[in-house]
Amino acid sequence: MAQGLWPDQEGMSPELNLPQQERVDRQMIRHLLGKYSREELGRLLQEEGRLSPSSSYEERSFMLSSSGSSHEDSSNMFDSTSSNNAFSDTSSTCGSVTSNVSPRASTSRKRHASPSTTRASIALTDESSWDAEDTTPTTAAPKQKGSFTCGFCLEEGIQKTCTRKNDLKRHMEDFHHTNAQWFCRHRGCQMVFDWQTAYKAHLKNSHGGSRMNLDDAKVPLCPQTVFACGFENCLQVFEAPSDAHAGPTFKEYVSHVVKHFDEGASSGQWSYSARMRNLLRQSSVLSTWSQSLWPDADPSRLRWNSQTSSVLRKRLETRHLGDLQFLVQYAIALGSSPNGAIQNFRADFVTPIRSECRMAIHGHNRAGVPAATTTPEPDHMVQYGMSNAANPAMVAYYQRQAYMPQP
Repeated sequence: MAQGLWPDQEGMSPELNLPQQERVDRQMIRHLLGKYSREELGRLLQEEGRLSPSSSYEERSFMLSSSGSSHEDSSNMFDSTSSNNAFSDTSSTCGSVTSNVSPRASTSRKRHASPSTTRASIALTDESSWDAEDTTPTTAAPKQKGSFTCGFCLEEGIQKTCTRKNDLKRHMEDFHHTNAQWFCRHRGCQMVFDWQTAYKAHLKNSHGGSRMNLDDAKVPLCPQTVFACGFENCLQVFEAPSDAHAGPTFKEYVSHVVKHFDEGASSGQWSYSARMRNLLRQSSVLSTWSQSLWPDADPSRLRWNSQTSSVLRKRLETRHLGDLQFLVQYAIALGSSPNGAIQNFRADFVTPIRSECRMAIHGHNRAGVPAATTTPEPDHMVQYGMSNAANPAMVAYYQRQAYMPQP
């Protein structure tokens, strides 16, 4: 239907000059008009008007993140054909990752689990193989008694459970320390994944079971040397002094994560955003991170999306930090608008690809040509282009303080 298209699809539409947020609002109105009569809309508005105008931060954040659309796909985000391209706040999928508890508590948690979350996740038990031959994950509900859930998998909507802690350790070591990413090769799709199984699930769910060569999508990255715990009540960060120490440090990190399952509910839940906050607490970033926080800001309210923050996370994990002030302010901007498009970021702020690395870091073996070590003076302001911000006041504050060198 023509009235549901974006402005650029209608040629000389007067909506071209409207702000992005107003265009989104107009789409929402057209969507509702197509679904309800004007009388029904009037009744709904009257009913909603009787409710309290105030709502909790979590409720506002959920509504904003739910209305976010893909930064690449320009189709109407209220169309069913384009809804699969919308990013979701991955930190909201963390609810099922809790420490090991009694069977009674597990049964209670299962009884109160959200049906939509169960449908969205892909259940994989430790009895199923994750090797190259296994391309069809099962959909059976995971075992609750004595089960240990992988937080990394759940960040991507995949539920992987093991019946023994040693199995979970082996799974993490085999699948979540790849030093590579898989970039979707389909035209117009810019999704990226940290391990092959997640990429295969994406091909099946979003591209009709495409049989693209998996090796063509794999891009080797610089070794990960910083590992952050994702449990909400833990602030632990493991830092390898060099590339050569990354393997032993990761094993220590895995042992730490698995031990949380012995602590019951005191560890909190696993979330992508908790892991991002701890990455920002690594020794080289902590001082700048602490000084840059808004005086009244609560860092726990920042929420990151695994797709929109992929480059930032990989630079933090590989210690490819560069301009710390820019890195921290960019992190806060992304955390304030997890599903919004952020434009005008620096051209040199890219994924640390192994074959192209130019970063001079102690203990890091570069494969690329060394670049100049001088940092340009941050003498020009840049306004982040953002949409769907969960905390507009915080965003505005950091927009005034974000700098970027101009060409």
